[in-house]
Amino acid sequence: EAPPGPRLEFSAKLKGKRAAMGGELAIGRGANVHLSCRVEGGAGCIFRLESSTGLLEAQIDDDSFSWERDMMVVGNDYFRPMVIDPPEAPLDVEPAALMARAVGNPVFVREG
Repeated sequence: EAPPGPRLEFSAKLKGKRAAMGGELAIGRGANVHLSCRVEGGAGCIFRLESSTGLLEAQIDDDSFSWERDMMVVGNDYFRPMVIDPPEAPLDVEPAALMARAVGNPVFVREG
Protein backbone atom coordinates (compact mmCIF):
# COMPACT_ATOMS: atom_id res chain seq x y z
CA GLU A 1 0.00 0.00 0.00
CA ALA A 2 2.59 2.55 1.18
CA PRO A 3 5.46 2.77 3.68
CA PRO A 4 3.09 3.38 6.64
CA GLY A 5 0.73 0.60 5.45
CA PRO A 6 0.65 -2.98 6.77
CA ARG A 7 3.92 -4.95 6.73
CA LEU A 8 3.63 -8.60 5.74
CA GLU A 9 6.09 -11.47 6.34
CA PHE A 10 5.37 -15.03 5.23
CA SER A 11 7.36 -18.27 5.00
CA ALA A 12 7.07 -22.03 4.63
CA LYS A 13 9.25 -24.53 6.51
CA LEU A 14 9.90 -28.24 6.25
CA LYS A 15 12.54 -30.19 8.19
CA GLY A 16 14.97 -27.32 8.63
CA LYS A 17 14.44 -25.90 5.12
CA ARG A 18 12.75 -22.51 4.81
CA ALA A 19 11.39 -20.50 1.88
CA ALA A 20 10.36 -16.85 2.18
CA MET A 21 8.05 -14.99 -0.20
CA GLY A 22 9.22 -15.45 -3.79
CA GLY A 23 11.10 -18.63 -2.86
CA GLU A 24 10.61 -22.34 -3.48
CA LEU A 25 10.53 -25.29 -1.09
CA ALA A 26 11.17 -28.87 -2.26
CA ILE A 27 8.98 -31.44 -0.51
CA GLY A 28 8.18 -35.15 -0.57
CA ARG A 29 4.70 -36.33 -1.51
CA GLY A 30 2.17 -35.72 1.27
CA ALA A 31 4.55 -33.60 3.35
CA ASN A 32 3.30 -31.43 6.21
CA VAL A 33 4.59 -27.92 5.55
CA HIS A 34 4.62 -25.35 8.35
CA LEU A 35 3.30 -21.97 7.17
CA SER A 36 3.78 -18.82 9.23
CA CYS A 37 2.75 -15.22 8.75
CA ARG A 38 3.30 -12.00 10.64
CA VAL A 39 1.47 -8.73 9.93
CA GLU A 40 2.30 -5.41 11.58
CA GLY A 41 -0.08 -2.45 11.30
CA GLY A 42 -3.06 -4.35 9.89
CA ALA A 43 -5.68 -4.11 12.67
CA GLY A 44 -9.20 -4.35 11.25
CA CYS A 45 -8.03 -6.04 8.05
CA ILE A 46 -8.24 -9.67 6.93
CA PHE A 47 -5.29 -12.03 6.37
CA ARG A 48 -5.99 -14.02 3.19
CA LEU A 49 -3.96 -16.99 1.98
CA GLU A 50 -4.57 -18.27 -1.55
CA SER A 51 -3.35 -21.59 -2.93
CA SER A 52 -4.22 -23.85 -5.82
CA THR A 53 -6.34 -25.92 -3.44
CA GLY A 54 -8.32 -23.16 -1.75
CA LEU A 55 -8.48 -20.05 0.33
CA LEU A 56 -7.99 -19.38 4.04
CA GLU A 57 -8.89 -16.16 5.85
CA ALA A 58 -8.37 -14.85 9.38
CA GLN A 59 -9.47 -11.59 11.00
CA ILE A 60 -6.59 -9.32 12.08
CA ASP A 61 -7.69 -7.89 15.43
CA ASP A 62 -4.44 -6.26 16.60
CA ASP A 63 -1.64 -4.25 14.99
CA SER A 64 0.67 -7.19 15.76
CA PHE A 65 -0.80 -10.35 14.19
CA SER A 66 0.69 -13.86 13.88
CA TRP A 67 -0.75 -16.88 12.10
CA GLU A 68 0.68 -20.41 11.84
CA ARG A 69 -0.58 -23.66 10.43
CA ASP A 70 0.71 -27.06 9.33
CA MET A 71 -0.72 -28.11 5.97
CA MET A 72 -0.38 -31.37 4.09
CA VAL A 73 0.73 -30.68 0.53
CA VAL A 74 0.34 -33.22 -2.25
CA GLY A 75 1.94 -32.25 -5.56
CA ASN A 76 3.03 -28.79 -6.63
CA ASP A 77 1.31 -25.83 -5.02
CA TYR A 78 1.79 -22.19 -4.06
CA PHE A 79 0.77 -20.00 -1.13
CA ARG A 80 0.16 -16.27 -1.74
CA PRO A 81 -0.43 -14.09 1.36
CA MET A 82 -2.46 -10.89 1.31
CA VAL A 83 -3.79 -8.32 3.74
CA ILE A 84 -7.14 -6.97 2.55
CA ASP A 85 -9.80 -4.56 3.77
CA PRO A 86 -13.06 -6.26 4.80
CA PRO A 87 -15.03 -6.39 1.52
CA GLU A 88 -18.18 -4.31 1.16
CA ALA A 89 -19.82 -7.11 -0.88
CA PRO A 90 -19.24 -10.88 -1.08
CA LEU A 91 -16.17 -11.44 -3.26
CA ASP A 92 -17.77 -14.38 -5.09
CA VAL A 93 -20.52 -11.97 -6.22
CA GLU A 94 -18.42 -8.82 -6.67
CA PRO A 95 -14.68 -9.61 -7.11
CA ALA A 96 -13.93 -5.89 -7.56
CA ALA A 97 -14.77 -5.41 -3.86
CA LEU A 98 -11.33 -6.85 -2.96
CA MET A 99 -9.14 -3.98 -1.75
CA ALA A 100 -5.60 -5.22 -1.06
CA ARG A 101 -3.47 -3.38 1.49
CA ALA A 102 -0.43 -5.70 1.22
CA VAL A 103 0.26 -8.50 -1.27
CA GLY A 104 3.17 -10.90 -0.93
CA ASN A 105 4.90 -12.95 -3.57
CA PRO A 106 3.90 -16.60 -3.38
CA VAL A 107 5.97 -19.32 -1.82
CA PHE A 108 6.12 -22.20 -4.30
CA VAL A 109 6.09 -25.77 -3.00
CA ARG A 110 7.44 -28.35 -5.45
CA GLU A 111 7.27 -32.09 -5.09
CA GLY A 112 10.63 -33.54 -5.80
